[in-house]
Amino acid sequence: SRVRFSLYLQPVEQKQTANVLGVLPGADENRKDKALVIGAHLDHIGTDPDGVVYNGANDDGWGVSALIEIAMLMKQQNVKPLNTIVFAAFSAEEEGLVGSEYYVRNPPKFGPRDTVAMLQLDGFGTHDPAGVFISEENFALFTRVKAAAERLGVRQIFEPNIRGGSDQQSFQARGAPAVMIAWADPNSFIHLPIDDVNHINLRLLKDAGMTAYLTALEIAVGK
Repeated sequence: SRVRFSLYLQPVEQKQTANVLGVLPGADENRKDKALVIGAHLDHIGTDPDGVVYNGANDDGWGVSALIEIAMLMKQQNVKPLNTIVFAAFSAEEEGLVGSEYYVRNPPKFGPRDTVAMLQLDGFGTHDPAGVFISEENFALFTRVKAAAERLGVRQIFEPNIRGGSDQQSFQARGAPAVMIAWADPNSFIHLPIDDVNHINLRLLKDAGMTAYLTALEIAVGK
C-alpha cells in the first residue's frame, strides 16, 4: 500500500550564539597556567513546529544552575585555587557539541593541553533507582569523582560502558581528562516537553552539585 502526505518544512536558518565563561584565577605561580574546567550547556532543543516549548530543566538547566552555585559558593568561602578554574556554559551542545568544540579549537587561553581536568554537569535518564551518575571516559578522573561522592555519602548509579554524550567529549578527544557528572532520575524526561522545573529532584541536584564542588576543590586547591 502507498500513503501520501504533505510536510511543511521551514528553511534552514543560521543563528549566532556564544559560550559564556567565568574565570577564577589560580594563586600558585607554578599552577595558574593549568586550568580545571567545570562545564554545562545552556541550550536545549527550543520549540516544535506547533510552538510547544522544550524547557530542558534537567537537560541542562540544572547543570547551568549548579555551575553558578558552585562559583558563588567558592566566592562565599573565599576559595583561592592553585590552578585556575574556568566556569564554562557552552552553547549549541544539542547541535553536536558545537560550543565546546569551538572552545577547544579556539581557546581564549586554556586549551585542552592546559586543562588538568574537565567536569561536565548534564542531565541523564536511567531506569535504575535514582542517584548520581559519573561517566567513564577517563578512569583516573572517574575514580576521583567517585571517591568524592563516597565521602559525601552520595548514592551513585553505574551504567557500564556509558560515556555520556556531552561537552566533556570535546575535551577527552583531545587528551584532557574529562567526565560527566549527572543526577540520574528515572523520570528525567530527556528531550520531552515535560522536562520542566517541577520535575526537578532538589536532593539529587544538590548531591550531584556537591560532588562536583568537592572534586573541584580537591583538584584545583589540593596539593
